[in-house]
Amino acid sequence: MFFSIVIPTYNRSKLITGTIQSVLMQSYPHFEILVIDDGSTDNTEEVVNSISDKRIRYFKKANEERAAARNYGTMRAKGHYITFLDSDDILSPNFLKEALAMCDRENNPEWFHIRYMITDDMDNVLARKHIYNNNDPNKRLFYEGNFISCIGVFLRKDIALENLFNEDRRLTISEDHELWMRLAIKYPLKINKLVSAKLIQHDHRSVGNRDVSGLILCKEISLEIVFSNPASREYIRGHEGQVIASSYSYISLHMALTGQLKLQAISYTLKAIKSDPAYLFTRRFLATIKHLLFTYS
Repeated sequence: MFFSIVIPTYNRSKLITGTIQSVLMQSYPHFEILVIDDGSTDNTEEVVNSISDKRIRYFKKANEERAAARNYGTMRAKGHYITFLDSDDILSPNFLKEALAMCDRENNPEWFHIRYMITDDMDNVLARKHIYNNNDPNKRLFYEGNFISCIGVFLRKDIALENLFNEDRRLTISEDHELWMRLAIKYPLKINKLVSAKLIQHDHRSVGNRDVSGLILCKEISLEIVFSNPASREYIRGHEGQVIASSYSYISLHMALTGQLKLQAISYTLKAIKSDPAYLFTRRFLATIKHLLFTYS
């Protein structure tokens, strides 16, 4: 048992079968699937238990959000490496084979990431996550935000157990980024450039449905954690403005995408520019301006 795939889920009975089947179709067979049902009220349990494969382990617990569900799975995982898969994401058949090759090439690193693409629910490619060779991925997690998301991240089990997700529910949607920043201070992030996973953009994704006030609070708490940690303060010394601008710009883009909060979006865009004038030359700034100009009537 080399890999443990932890799948937290909540009321995704109509989507989770495809996710699980994509794991079962892996060309590398030595893995387990831990489905952590975070208090679903639909027929998720029935759907999961209808899939007959001894590598699937199903657990149901009280609803405590994704961070707690992932930690629950981590503490029960048997694999040497743990990866987290949302219950609406899809893996390519070579995903674990590439992960194994990465472990061999990098001498069992503490953590690494395999790239993914973003598609719509009709399988049209919307984007591929880009990794730039000339930029330090560890620093980018602070200065540019969560460019790796959660899909495709592998943690060696000992590292995962020593560095659990923060279970503060107010951090939901940024709980993975908060952990990645903690890890980035300690261990180099290795990147596999091959795209072998798929994040599906659909109307029911929790990130897109997060209310704006909750998003603002989430980002404020995340910044508070970064700046209250002596290790992270030292790590970002001289670049504090970039870290703040990254959070403000994320908020402004989210607001711009709603098509309803133009003034607030402009306000947070100006805050981001004040924190780091170089934000004016980023792709996120351009995307925000585009939506401010064309999303609003």
